[in-house]
Amino acid sequence: MKGGALAAGDLIAREAGALTGGRAGERPSGELLLAAPRGLFGTLQEFLERAGAWHD
Repeated sequence: MKGGALAAGDLIAREAGALTGGRAGERPSGELLLAAPRGLFGTLQEFLERAGAWHD
C-alpha cells in the first residue's frame, strides 16, 4: 500500500472512532493496518498474534 493511501485509510478509520495500529506496540505499516472499535482493538491484536497472522 502506498504511503498516501495508508495515511488516508488510517485517518478515515480514526475519524470514524476506530483505533488503528499494526502489531502490538507498532505503528501501522504498508504490510498491516489494523482498525477496530476501541473495545475490540486489543483483543483483535492479541487474537491475530496467537493465530500467527504476522508470521510468514
